[in-house]
Amino acid sequence: PGYLPGLDAACAGDLGAGGAAVAGRWGRLDWAAMDYLLNQTGVFLSRQADLPGAIALGRAALEMKTERLGEDHRAVPLALGNLAVDLAELPDAASLAEAEAMIARAVALDRAHRRGAERADLASTYVQQACIAFRRMQPDPAGFAAAERLATVALAQAWHIWADLFGANSAAIAYVWHNTAYLRGVQGRKAAQQAG
Repeated sequence: PGYLPGLDAACAGDLGAGGAAVAGRWGRLDWAAMDYLLNQTGVFLSRQADLPGAIALGRAALEMKTERLGEDHRAVPLALGNLAVDLAELPDAASLAEAEAMIARAVALDRAHRRGAERADLASTYVQQACIAFRRMQPDPAGFAAAERLATVALAQAWHIWADLFGANSAAIAYVWHNTAYLRGVQGRKAAQQAG
């Protein structure tokens, strides 16, 4: 409610005039289908640099998911993580603080729910946490050390999980090394600034 006009009606199956064209031969949209659509469209908008649109859809997906499943459900961390990554891209400190709180909650929920092969989702959430910590490292000299530690630990956690699940030479490990290289670059620039 409040993020997208007509969302409640679409999820309830009452698509109104022209609803048959929207639902098509597949029938009425259920909340899970709408949640998936909101999340995937939000990811698309994020990649198109439409952060306001991505954030609006991310908030709607998170709200829908928590209303239907509860705040501690195993499906909530994905919505929290995606929304947190988009919020961290905004230039204001309040959005970054909100992103940090959301990703911390996503990590905690994933740690509580993920076992076995599902730990791959936890590893992905750790990488999101590291990327959000990168955002804190750049504009905030006072918060640099804590954000640096958080990013280092999160990437190490992701590496251990993915190495255990897929092997030390997997594509997932390459993703961790890519982000670790970025971290090393930020650390190198910081060291050069301090030396110069």
